[in-house]
Amino acid sequence: MNITARKISGSLYTPEDILEIKFDGDSKTLEHMYYSLEVVSGPSVTHGGGGLAGDYLHYQSYDNLDKDGDFDYSTCEMVVSQMVKGVSTIKIKGKYLTKLQRLAYIADFEAWEDKAYAVVSSEAIDLSNQPNVDDYTVVIETGNIILDWSDDVFV
Repeated sequence: MNITARKISGSLYTPEDILEIKFDGDSKTLEHMYYSLEVVSGPSVTHGGGGLAGDYLHYQSYDNLDKDGDFDYSTCEMVVSQMVKGVSTIKIKGKYLTKLQRLAYIADFEAWEDKAYAVVSSEAIDLSNQPNVDDYTVVIETGNIILDWSDDVFV
């Protein structure tokens, strides 16, 4: 499974661009897919109306649910905005959890929970080995995308 992205709207003279993101995988197997961006070089860039680099957002609307209650993650649009003029190089990152990974997390969490609550009530519960859902997610990324915001010159 991977993602690709391309610019579908924007101008050299404005800070905002719209990217189309394509997910190459079976959406029906996914529990969720969140997107973020990484600034490889250049000025800061936000996404989704103010999300910072590293902030993962869900780019699907509940209006996009199919009859089985699944989102179609095959494509979405992301609005990106450069914070200052210049050339920014970014990568789009997708973080997903499959339905099978979610079931594995739940089973591991329930097993941990059974052990944790089996201790004598006067003992503190050790949270250090509690399963973390992030350990079950997969992060994928696009290649570099160049964003350029500059001024024209008078001639």
